[in-house]
Amino acid sequence: MLKFGRECVESKEWSGHVPLVLADAHDEVPLYYLEKSDQATYWKRPEVWLDIKAAFEKFFWLNPNKPGWHHNYARYAYWCEQWDELNQQLLQLGPVNYDYFGGKEEFDKMVLLAKQHAAPDAIGDNK
Repeated sequence: MLKFGRECVESKEWSGHVPLVLADAHDEVPLYYLEKSDQATYWKRPEVWLDIKAAFEKFFWLNPNKPGWHHNYARYAYWCEQWDELNQQLLQLGPVNYDYFGGKEEFDKMVLLAKQHAAPDAIGDNK
């Protein structure tokens, strides 16, 4: 799955949502772990973040007018504990779909953690 997902990101022929196949593949991998703790730690692996970042960078390059997908990227950044990227994505969300993040309380928790862990210059004036 991951190999095919990486091919989707690297392809010069495919466009649209195709680069996000790699992110979808990563969604599936933790389901194979029996322990919930193993599922959560999967997202902390550096190679997982590199794939997620590559998928979304390619997607946004191909689809600059798809701002709704910043919700997805923000959630992955949160799971991967990529705080600076999460803070950047939070600035681009527009109207927040709280249900997507598990409710307003979960979203607020995510925002607080992002601000607490971010580099000082990563969140600009929105501290």
